[in-house]
Amino acid sequence: MNTQVEQTAAPIETNKALITLAMLRKWGACQDGKLWFSDKFPQGGQYDDVMLALYSDRRFDDANWLASTMLSTSPASDFIKAHVKSIIKLTSDAATTGNWARAATTGYEAHAATTGNWAHAATTGNRAHAATTGYEAHAATTGNWAHAATTGNRAHAATTGNWARAATTGYEAHAATTGNEAHAATTGNRAHASSDGENCIIACLGIGSHAKLGPKGVASLAWNDGKRNRITSFYEGEDGIKAGVWYKLDDSGRPVQVEAA
Repeated sequence: MNTQVEQTAAPIETNKALITLAMLRKWGACQDGKLWFSDKFPQGGQYDDVMLALYSDRRFDDANWLASTMLSTSPASDFIKAHVKSIIKLTSDAATTGNWARAATTGYEAHAATTGNWAHAATTGNRAHAATTGYEAHAATTGNWAHAATTGNRAHAATTGNWARAATTGYEAHAATTGNEAHAATTGNRAHASSDGENCIIACLGIGSHAKLGPKGVASLAWNDGKRNRITSFYEGEDGIKAGVWYKLDDSGRPVQVEAA
């Protein structure tokens, strides 16, 4: 979909859990996202059904965009009341141990955790953490100071609030943040990290990783010179490093631009 939302968008009215194509157009969703939605939900769809479908189709960026957009276009209290019983049809304690099981919370300081493979955890409240331990089991948060962490391979972590951390330890397990001073860290090989907010710090300790910085951001990436592991740090605005661009390290440990991670 898209990370840009019209600031003048009207608050959600009537059924606050209902998503329509007209809403997505008003919010500035991308063309691909609108096509996906119109195919899946031609008559519109409930928020929890749309989120489950996005996760099933591995459209994790779109799921994060939709959650943060719903919060930004309606008072947080109204959003929470509208979705506390419907969002992802969660269990009361927001914890799961089985495969393919989802955990979600909408309250402040409420945690979501999963231990099964392909079992996702999501939170929308401030200071509410999401954690997964299974492979390809993703964690996402939309509140400020709300952290997301994953330990399985190809299990991604994403946050949209300021000062919110995203961390992954598995191979090819990506970490992404969109808030200011919200840091992203990965330890697995070929695990990408991105941060769109200002003054963010990215650390990729696995070999073959990529990083994308926001304004005034800094990234540290690991590489091997054939004899030992080394670390290279680079800064947005210095030595030609640009915000919003993916970089990797070449065989000499210098950051080089890549078209996509």
